[in-house]
Amino acid sequence: MSHKVVKQAGVIPVIEDKGKFKTLMVTARSNPSYWIFPKGHIERELGALKSAKMEAEEEAGIQGVVKSPSLGIYRFRKEGRDYQVMLYPMKVKAVKDNWLERGQRKRKIVSFKTAMDMVSDSVICDILEKLYKSLKKKGEL
Repeated sequence: MSHKVVKQAGVIPVIEDKGKFKTLMVTARSNPSYWIFPKGHIERELGALKSAKMEAEEEAGIQGVVKSPSLGIYRFRKEGRDYQVMLYPMKVKAVKDNWLERGQRKRKIVSFKTAMDMVSDSVICDILEKLYKSLKKKGEL
């Protein structure tokens, strides 16, 4: 018996601050002590990149440029359903003071090293590490 995998798209925000790269994380609505990257369902009419950008604005209040290709895919299971999330890099251009899910989530700008400590999924850690090494090597996103 096969079951449907729910496909989602998300971003790893990249904020350049005085030559250092940082990222932004938000808390999960279902667990305010669990830190994640903005992500959500892929809207059929938008596609993965635009859906990821929309989720970043709704969940974290950030605007910017989402780039292809995806950095990688991670999977998780929640409430008996399997999810597959494609993560894309996002060069953050603006961090808004007010956003749609402000009352439902906390957000935090952290170093990549801190983000790796906050993430519980080893696949996401690997994706983060790969992105950070690439940023340091190229000096930009």
